[in-house]
Amino acid sequence: MIPMIPAALSAFARPQSSFVSGLLFAACLIAAGPALAAPSVAAGNGHVMAIRSDGSLWCWGWNKAGQVGDGTTTDRLFPVRIEAFRKVVAAAPGTAHSLVLLPDGSVQAWGENDNGQLGDGSRKRRVVPGRVTGLHHIKTLAAGNAHNAAIAADGHLWMWGWNFEHQIGDGTRNDRSLPVPNEDIDHVAAVAGGLAHTLAIKEDGSVWGWGWNQNAQLGMTPIYNRPFPVQIPNIQGAATVAAGDGHSYALLTDGRVLAWGSNSVGQLGDGTNISGPEPKPVKLPGASKAIASGHGHGLALLADGTVWAWGLNNKHQLGFGDERSETTPKQVPGLDSVVAIAAGAEFSVAVKADGSIWAWGDNSRGQLGDGTTDERSSPVQVKTADGKPFLLAAKDAAKAKPKK
Repeated sequence: MIPMIPAALSAFARPQSSFVSGLLFAACLIAAGPALAAPSVAAGNGHVMAIRSDGSLWCWGWNKAGQVGDGTTTDRLFPVRIEAFRKVVAAAPGTAHSLVLLPDGSVQAWGENDNGQLGDGSRKRRVVPGRVTGLHHIKTLAAGNAHNAAIAADGHLWMWGWNFEHQIGDGTRNDRSLPVPNEDIDHVAAVAGGLAHTLAIKEDGSVWGWGWNQNAQLGMTPIYNRPFPVQIPNIQGAATVAAGDGHSYALLTDGRVLAWGSNSVGQLGDGTNISGPEPKPVKLPGASKAIASGHGHGLALLADGTVWAWGLNNKHQLGFGDERSETTPKQVPGLDSVVAIAAGAEFSVAVKADGSIWAWGDNSRGQLGDGTTDERSSPVQVKTADGKPFLLAAKDAAKAKPKK
């Protein structure tokens, strides 16, 4: 898998495999309902998924396991439309697999399946989408490295995939190739997947975690894994969570961002390199409205439309023009009027109010979508195969044909 976990993050023992960020997916979190979601972007380990305003799905970047979903295993340097879907509601990329939520509340998946992360009862890789078995009335998705979570309309949580570090939370270390309910948590409102741990927010704003805890990313000591959901102390009023390799973030309803876990490269954003279980404020200059986490870096979208970054910067993922890691957030130059963010393993993505997408950092698999594999130290615009700006607004709806 690429990229592997940076050596700078190896101060603690870690499980095998490598991770994606999720929000995720802005904040490793994709929330959705039965209606068509707003345009959005989500970043995996080395690939990106974007939903345009017409509900069409477009993907680009690393495609070794078929995670782009275009029926090939060829890396895509420009966005390509995934023709299997007319409309999707939400998208969540893992390290080498992808998930989408459809308007009928069902979930489809494709890409790598060595840990059962496609949820079809097999371990067979798939380069085109197929339905995840047994899921109905789903409203929220999240993908970690090789495990997944889905929240049903009734607030129950379903999980499947890699489980060696208890990240499924069912009390076992058995991988799950079919979704299983997590019976130890209910009234779940949001969820995020890290390298090998899972975070969830309940409807009362409390934050819960389970799985790998060798960096205190579950917010508690001693640092042994937790096989079932446990409440993370000292957090109330959480709106969004994001999970990295060995660290965690929570965005509160008042706009503050809390961080805990590994801080070896400044990923907690508190001005130090001191790791620990206690949630501490990230030193941001104002209220945030979105967060995202990569392997070892963090992003925050402030209410004024600016983007701030901190942590590991070995691939220019902070966008500052150099490779110096930062323990305190700094503003990413050249970005304003931003409405959404996402963090890949070692790259970053932002969406502006005009629907344009900008990306920077590692580009070894074309994940920046600019038609090259050149690493970028500052934001560059994602383009179509014919060199035009790729916009999330659907008015420029000409299909992007992959180059042979």
